[in-house]
Amino acid sequence: MVEEFKEELDISVFENNIHQIRKKKNIGIHQLKLMYKTGEELYNSYQLKEAETLFQAYTVLNPYDHRGPGCLASIYLEQGRYKQALDTLKILRSFPTCHLDEVFINISLCHYKLEQHDDAVSVLMVVKKDTLNTFYQTRYDYLKSQLNPYLSGACFLA
Repeated sequence: MVEEFKEELDISVFENNIHQIRKKKNIGIHQLKLMYKTGEELYNSYQLKEAETLFQAYTVLNPYDHRGPGCLASIYLEQGRYKQALDTLKILRSFPTCHLDEVFINISLCHYKLEQHDDAVSVLMVVKKDTLNTFYQTRYDYLKSQLNPYLSGACFLA
């Protein structure tokens, strides 16, 4: 089933399918799960433009799921589109189901990459390192070391 969906990823066919789904107004959980799973596979195989298109559609069709904007933010970070990632992450932090410390780490990273060091430090200070998985602990440690000159006595929660 996923292979069939990938074959239909030709952009014109894909846009037509999304248009048909929107017109029907009866999107089933099966279509949403398939769309999300396909987007993950595209992301994991570094087909970022296709994954971005899919997650944009997923976010529109399922606006209450934090994973759509989360995946979009990850794509923007991978592509070095830090301003767009930052805007998406600021929206993502309002979802009650997101992992807030992970979102804050990524917000801090965007500020750091945009050379907004004071903002990066202020966001990083509220992150609780002990709630993070290994990947985000490594990112936290990296940011903390890179922002060391800007810390000047800042008090971290972790």
